[in-house]
Amino acid sequence: MTESERICNKIGEKFFSKDNVYENLKYINDENNKVELCDALFESSDMYLAIQIKERNKNNQGKSDEQWLKDVVYGKAFEQMKSTIDAIKSNQIYVNDLYHQKVVIKNDNIVFPLIIFDCSSINNYKKIINYNDVNINILSIMDYEKMMEVLILPYDIFYYLQERGKWLSKNNSLPNVVVGENYNSITLSQVRNEEDFAAFFKNYIYDGDKNQMDNALKLQSVINKLKDDRPKGKTELKIIINILQSIRPKDACGFVERFFCSWENACNDKFNFSKGIILNYDSKNIGIIFFSLGKKQFENHRFYEVLCDAKQLQGKLDAVLLISFVGFDNKECYIEWIYYEKPYAEDQHALDFYTEVGMYNGTVDRELFELMCKKMLNEE
Repeated sequence: MTESERICNKIGEKFFSKDNVYENLKYINDENNKVELCDALFESSDMYLAIQIKERNKNNQGKSDEQWLKDVVYGKAFEQMKSTIDAIKSNQIYVNDLYHQKVVIKNDNIVFPLIIFDCSSINNYKKIINYNDVNINILSIMDYEKMMEVLILPYDIFYYLQERGKWLSKNNSLPNVVVGENYNSITLSQVRNEEDFAAFFKNYIYDGDKNQMDNALKLQSVINKLKDDRPKGKTELKIIINILQSIRPKDACGFVERFFCSWENACNDKFNFSKGIILNYDSKNIGIIFFSLGKKQFENHRFYEVLCDAKQLQGKLDAVLLISFVGFDNKECYIEWIYYEKPYAEDQHALDFYTEVGMYNGTVDRELFELMCKKMLNEE
């Protein structure tokens, strides 16, 4: 396996599902030539990570390090990345995901370009080049490894490159002192190299809180399990994975706490759907509802639709992601993921009905819920 393949595989395995990792990265340019788009392309939410990799080999050993950087990294790789950015923004390009399904590139996605080079003797180099107000980050393979050590969620890699680019855009070296202000704290760090910046970023994005980092890891483990179990071609699950991958570190704690609380409730045979969070994804307000059924599944899968409809009306939501838990005596759970989307339409009569039967105050029990669902679905 080449260094380029190792880099791409590591990023893909750590952050992205198979339908967000792209191959067959060729397109027809303005000169009507078939050319390579980039070495690797990944997608998360409305963002692309485009990577160009350069390895120093025997064919260019006669050049000095500085000349090699100038010709290969700042020259060839930079020109290739310029073409990549322009092509993504303006061309109609078709690629394949790792399920070998055809995917069309979205011209309005934000592009995060990254050049990685492998030459162990080079420590000092330009860390960013700007092209048409887009920061192209440059990392040596060693600095790339430092970055990867601190990233947990898919969101982190884009945020890291954004913040790194922001600090470097004023000059071409990392600042001696970095001040980061977030929701709960101000982080002051001395930064001399990429390792220092990576350490600063880790404290900055997670407030230096180990509990936040642990919850981010737990969220990523939930995503990974869903990715591993997902059958090929399940569009609904692709949407669900993308929603989960859009969760930011500050929101991971709320998700994880509700997820495992509902898991425990199901194992203790409790019927509860009071826990939820709301997030924005793809310009939609989406409610994530954590639904503990207890130890018995519904006899009719359409009962979920009733709860989704009630929650959509309550929160004026564009879509509902329902996560249902059925517990077992061994403390394991069977989990179903239900994505429900329809145009929101105000319905005061239905809202009043759901309120009256106790759908919003937690008083409806399982027996009443199932009876209500049967009547609404004309089963009785």
